[in-house]
Amino acid sequence: MPARYTLDTNLYVDASRDASARAALAAFSERFAPWLYLTGIVAQELRAGVRPSDEQRLERDVLAPFVRRGHVLAPSFADWAASGDVMRRLAAQGPPIAEMTKSLVNDVHLALACRAHGVRLVTRNTRDFTRIAALVRGFEFELPWPSR
Repeated sequence: MPARYTLDTNLYVDASRDASARAALAAFSERFAPWLYLTGIVAQELRAGVRPSDEQRLERDVLAPFVRRGHVLAPSFADWAASGDVMRRLAAQGPPIAEMTKSLVNDVHLALACRAHGVRLVTRNTRDFTRIAALVRGFEFELPWPSR
């Protein structure tokens, strides 16, 4: 069975701002559609940051296709509970929990959801996910765009 993937928010944002990134995302999505999933965390981040003029396009072109195919994933209670342990360990490395960005907290949730559902994250955020992967066994990520 081929690997299953989910994309980090940063890749959708890149595609919304740059034609070559949009083309790369479209090519990957077309090729890997049967194995591509959307997490609730990424949907939340995309909806939080969308311009009002782009809301309908986000829903129609990005979110709805995943919902129609049933290719949506969300963290479970166990994932949410485990996220506290991961954040505590990250805080021991710095910065303190009170200073962690919302993005880093969401990245922890994303990593745990990926691990729980057996999907690989595709991201360009190697800095944060390298730190997280050291604490979340079984979580895998890779740079855009995997070819297997």
